[in-house]
Amino acid sequence: GVRPRLGWLGPGSGPTTGGTPFQITGFGFRDGVSVTFDGVPGTDVVVEEEGTVIYGVTPPHFSTSILVVVTNPDGASSLDQRWFYYYDETPPVVTATVIGALGANGWYTSDVVVQWNIEETDSELFEVPCASAAQTTDVTSRVFSCFARSGGGDITEQIVIKRDATRPSIGIAQPQAQTYEQG
Repeated sequence: GVRPRLGWLGPGSGPTTGGTPFQITGFGFRDGVSVTFDGVPGTDVVVEEEGTVIYGVTPPHFSTSILVVVTNPDGASSLDQRWFYYYDETPPVVTATVIGALGANGWYTSDVVVQWNIEETDSELFEVPCASAAQTTDVTSRVFSCFARSGGGDITEQIVIKRDATRPSIGIAQPQAQTYEQG
C-alpha cells in the first residue's frame, strides 16, 4: 500500500471537548482514509486536492499532547510524527455532601460531616483533594470551603452549616405564695 506522508497539521491545538476543524497537508492520502488522535478517530474526514489535503474534526480527548496518525484504507499508516495538544477550558466540578440530621429551616440537629468531591475529567488536578470536615458543636453559621485547580482553571465552592443540637429546656416557675394584709 501507499504510505501517507504528512506535511503540515493545523491547528496544533484545541479544546478537550473536541470539535476543532483540522487540516493536514501531505501526499498519498486515499479516499476512505482514517485520522486518529491517540487512537481515537477524527470525524467528517475527507480527502481533497488529489490526495494532498485532509479535512476533518477532532474527537474529544484528555488534556495532553497526542500523536496524529493517518491510515489509508489498505492499512498503510503515516510514520511522520505530528502532534496535537488538547487543552482544558473548564475548571473542576466541586460538590459537597453533607452528612447529618437536617431539621427545620436548614438547621442540623446532630453532628455534621462535610465531604468534598472534585470531578475533573479533562486534565490533571493541581491541588490535593479537600479533606472532609466536621461540625460537632452548635453554631449559627460556619462556612466550609474547598478550592480546586486544574489545567482548566480554578474554583472555590462553599457551603454554610447551621447546627443546633441542644434540646430546648423548659423551666416551670411556681407562683410564689404572697401574704396580703387588708388595711
